[in-house]
Amino acid sequence: DRYASQCQSTLARFAEFVQKLNPKADEIAHVTRTVARSFMEAEEKRGVTAKTWNDVLKLLRATFMHLLPAGAINPFSDMPTRETETVFRIPFTPEELKAIMDAARDDEFIRPILVTGICTAMRRGDCCLLEWPDVDMERRFITVKTAKTGQTVSIPIFPMLYDELEELAGPGHGKGKKRDGYVFPDQA
Repeated sequence: DRYASQCQSTLARFAEFVQKLNPKADEIAHVTRTVARSFMEAEEKRGVTAKTWNDVLKLLRATFMHLLPAGAINPFSDMPTRETETVFRIPFTPEELKAIMDAARDDEFIRPILVTGICTAMRRGDCCLLEWPDVDMERRFITVKTAKTGQTVSIPIFPMLYDELEELAGPGHGKGKKRDGYVFPDQA
């Protein structure tokens, strides 16, 4: 759903761009290579990363490939993708993690998400959308399909996260009793 929404947003932004550039353009065949290049230059001016730029280009290239009549020239076909950089992130130090957790200690909304993220390395969205059926308190594992890659991963539940989940699960959470819904419904 999220990916489809992003694609729709990109296509709407493109259609709006074309309409501003040429109000008479009402068919896909009216999009020229010049218009296509101008849109991609506008994307660059928006400050998008090389990866996002490439994603937009690939979406528009594929869209035109499927929608243009046979034999028509795809205005995005000759545009090369951008070189992307690998980003190496430096993990938080124990002192930084302590400072973060101290600052969030009394915040019932964000603290559980921070604990989940710190203990699982899951992305914020995956933490917020964690569901009880994916949490095995007895075996102390979380098994989820990640939003970004779509891969199913099994993650051990560390003690700090176990304590947080145990408090949320309430009495009798183990011993065969299953919960439904989001672990963090307000955050979801």
